Amino acid sequence: MARARLLLAEMCVVCFVLAGLAASGVVAHAQAQSATAAQAAAAGTNTPVTPAAPVRKTCSVNSFAPNPAETALNKGDFSPAESLFRALLAKNAGNEDAHEGLMRALIAQDKVDDAARDAEAWIAAAPGSSMALTALGEVRLRQGVPREAFLQFKNAVQAHLCNARAYYGIAEIDGLAGMYASSKRMIGQAYKLHPTDDDINSAWIATLPRKERLAKWADYAEHSDQISEENRAKLKTSLEKQSLSHASDCRMAPTSRARQRFRWSR
Repeated sequence: MARARLLLAEMCVVCFVLAGLAASGVVAHAQAQSATAAQAAAAGTNTPVTPAAPVRKTCSVNSFAPNPAETALNKGDFSPAESLFRALLAKNAGNEDAHEGLMRALIAQDKVDDAARDAEAWIAAAPGSSMALTALGEVRLRQGVPREAFLQFKNAVQAHLCNARAYYGIAEIDGLAGMYASSKRMIGQAYKLHPTDDDINSAWIATLPRKERLAKWADYAEHSDQISEENRAKLKTSLEKQSLSHASDCRMAPTSRARQRFRWSR
């Protein structure tokens, strides 16, 4: 229980981290105004000088389709995915997306020790790499150490505000801790940054209201090339059953006391 409370407390740090990063533009603006005032004083004049524009972090949306290695990973072809990611790294050792994908391929094959050694060596060589931190977070989560995984994902966001996989990792841990609203926000942020990431897209679909969610899943089952034929058939069967079970989202039924008050008020 104490560990759970500690983890929840630490997870709240992300809110402060993101708020601080979002406020960086305000800080930069204040710094620019101070610099402008200093320049005017040095020039011996009170003539107003136009302050420099605040520095703001903007993120570009990654809407590229998954490459063959990522597609193999998404379809559950883990060994071929590992080979394809290694081939990408052989061409360009600095390809961080391929390196992080390799970590996921290893984890999916239960080669957790190999993934841990690789991720730890990567962090040692590039301690400020957001993707390396993300990969280590994924390893720690698979090792059953969510607290450490959370810290790695948090550090990854601090290192690079636009890292969609880091937000997705935080969302996973929030979900494990029962912090579903926070998890949904993190998934939404990840989806805004990288909507074509299959893990993120699937997680985002799962957060939608029932009618919209079923429609998205139906479209995914029909048209996505990121799912194996076996899983496509399973998804279609599941959707058929869900379409017959309920007509809308579930809603909380009135309590007996509320029903009594309603009767008394009539």
